This record gives sequence, C-alpha cells and structure tokens, in this order.
Amino acid sequence: RLAEGLLGAQSQADSKVANVMSDCTGLLVALSKTTDPQRQLKVVQELQDLSNQYNFLPLGKQAVGKIIDLIKRAREAQKKAQEEKDGQPVSSLPALVRPCIQLLKNVTKPPPSNATARDKQAVSSNLDGFVMESENVLLLMDLVGVRDPYVQLATVILLTNILSGKKDRAQQIILSKPIAVNQLVALLEGTGDMVRNEALLLLRRLIDGNPTIQKIVAFDNVFDKVLGIAKSEGYLMGGVIVVDILKLIATMVEKNSSNQTYFVESGCVGRLVPFLESAAAQSMNSGSGGSIERRMEILNATLQILDFLLTDNHRVSSGKSLCPALLRITSAPGLPSKVKAYALKIVGRLIDGRARNQTTMVSASVSIIPVITDLETHLRSGGGVEAKEERRPALVYVLQLALGHDPASLSGVPADVMSAAHYALRSLLRKNFGGQAAVCQALSHVAVTYE
Repeated sequence: RLAEGLLGAQSQADSKVANVMSDCTGLLVALSKTTDPQRQLKVVQELQDLSNQYNFLPLGKQAVGKIIDLIKRAREAQKKAQEEKDGQPVSSLPALVRPCIQLLKNVTKPPPSNATARDKQAVSSNLDGFVMESENVLLLMDLVGVRDPYVQLATVILLTNILSGKKDRAQQIILSKPIAVNQLVALLEGTGDMVRNEALLLLRRLIDGNPTIQKIVAFDNVFDKVLGIAKSEGYLMGGVIVVDILKLIATMVEKNSSNQTYFVESGCVGRLVPFLESAAAQSMNSGSGGSIERRMEILNATLQILDFLLTDNHRVSSGKSLCPALLRITSAPGLPSKVKAYALKIVGRLIDGRARNQTTMVSASVSIIPVITDLETHLRSGGGVEAKEERRPALVYVLQLALGHDPASLSGVPADVMSAAHYALRSLLRKNFGGQAAVCQALSHVAVTYE
C-alpha cells in the first residue's frame, strides 16, 4: 500500500507538471502572436503566475528574448515620456515591466542539486537567452537605477541568478561597460534594507574570481560603504548581513595587491578593530545578541581579512589598538583555542620584520579577567570570590602563554595556542635586539609554577 501511495503521488506530481508545461506552451504561442499591449500584459501575468507555481518553466531563448524586448520597449517609452517633461523623472515604470522582471527572476532561479536534468536544462536555456546578447544584461544594469523598489529588488536577484549560472559570460559583458558597476555599488546606499542586502550578494557574485572587477568595485569607495553598514548593524550583532559584508571584503583583498594597498591606505584596517573588541568583550557562551555560531562566523571572517592583508610586503600598521585587540581575543572566555591561536599567529605576522609594530606590541597592555576554574585553590592563594580585571604587559602575557600558563583561565594552555605564542615571540626576536632585551626584561616578571 505504501508503494502504491508513493507511485500515486508521483503520478499526480507528473500530471501537474505536464499541465503546467502545456499551459506554458499555449501562453508562449499567444505572446508570440499578439502585439496588443494589454494582451501582452495579461499573458505575461499568467506566465508569472505559472512560474510562481513551478520555477523551472522552459521559456527558451526565443521567448526570453521576446520578454526582454518588451522590457526594453517599456523602458524606452518611460525615457521618452521623461524627455517630454523636460527631464523631470516619470513617477512610475509602465505596468508591463514588473511582471516581466518577476517572471524572468523566477525562471532563472538556480536549481537545487537534486533537480531533474529537465529542470536544470530549462534554467540553463533560459539563462542563455540573456547572455546571448550583451544588451540584455546591460539593460538590467540600467534597470537597477530606477525609482521602483519592487523592480530594483527583482532585477538585483535576476542579475545574481545570471551570475550564478553564467558567471564568466556575464562578467565579460559587464566589463564591456564598467561604468555600469557604479549602479550596483550605489544600491548599498539610499535604498531599502532588502535591496541593499540583495545587492551585497550580487556584488559577491560579480567580483568572484575577477580581479579587474574587484578593482573597479573597490575604487567606487565600496570598503567605506560596507564598513559603515556593518557599524550601523552593530558589528558582531549584525548577523548574516555583516557576514556577507566581511566575505565581500575578504574576496576583494585576497590575492589582490591593489585592493590590499587601497584598503590599508584608506584607513580601513582600524575599522576592523571594533569587530575584535566586541568579540573579546562578550562571552561567546552568552546570549548577548545574535546566535553564537553567527558571531563566531563574523569573528573568523574578520581574522581572515587581516590574514589576507598580511602579505610578505604588507604595510599594515598596528596602531594603538589592533595588536591589543588581537591579544584580547586570546584571553576572552568562551572562544575555542583554534580561534585564539589564529589571532596569535596574526599578531606574529603583524610584527614580523616591522620595527614600529614590534614597538607597539612591547609597549601595549592586555586587559584580563581570570576565569576561576578552581575556587578553593584560588581562595587559598589569596584571591577573592570574584576575579578582578587585571592589566598586564602584552609581552608578559604572550610569554606566559608560550610557557604553558594562561593567566585568563588560570590553567594550562592548549597546544595550538602555545605554538602560536612561540611563533609570535620568534617574530618579535628575529633580527631585533631591542625585542630580545624586552623579552629578557619581561621574563623577570613571569612566574610559572609546574607541579
């Protein structure tokens, strides 16, 4: 009976798809034959309704081209009306544009991995209808600038779909008119949150694997824009939007020396410090806002950006706050040892061969609030019931970690953290007589008891 039920359900599903396909074919024939605008609008609306039920409608190249042509004519009509009003903006797009864009957005949606070969082929064929003509993609780049949030949002998602399925060809077309990229970056400001958030995803797709487009986007002041958004979202509390921002930045600076230099020289490194400070100030085990997994993802993405910036010939300056903020990560409660070790390795790369950064580290201090794991032993040693915040020289703190004693947890140090502390010390000592003298002096302040 179970098998019969499953076969019956599958038969009903196949019958429903067959009916949708039949309706789709009939509507496409009707669309190809009519020139009446009202009839065209009605047919497109019916196709949109079908696409809401079944995303993988096989419109095909010819039908996609026809629908794009309808959008193009509607856009030209709007621009003509604007010219007749002496350049004054026309209040709205022609009614045909919305259902056309929504239909095209639906039928280009990336199919899931378990989709049938028929559905995957349908989406691929629909996408081919776009990229076969450069003007089709450039038309969409123009549409994102219209004053219609509905059309803006659907167009941004449609462009993301095209870049997901036909990335190389779409990037090639967009590079033929690089000024069009400015329209996309402009969506990060002055639009609603939904359009802005989808624009972030679009930009991530757009720059993927293309250093030239990455440079164009970077020099459109995108670093300043997205870091401003991250600040308004609350840094670590910003959730998935901040994750998208940091991943966008990471993609733009990884293996792109021009963008690395621009990011550093425009003062953006210092704007990453609040991410580290908020991570260190909050226990990752607490529910202080945002999921723990999301906050960890944001912290890891921030560290990764710093990692990408610290090339052999980097110009990253520690300033007064970067090195202490990284060290504070290693003493923060609730963070896994893997993250603490990563932060220490970045400290090592930050100071390696950089005299000014080495001096900053030696003169810095770290705020520590010990976590009492053995209250009885702590009280016997003269401690109070509650641990008090302490400030220690950063170098003394790193030495303690390297020697196997964590003053924050009052316990042993995980092997990966100890190894990272050794690396940070080697980076400080290498060809640095001043650093060697500082370490010798710091050793006199380090007391480690072995049992």
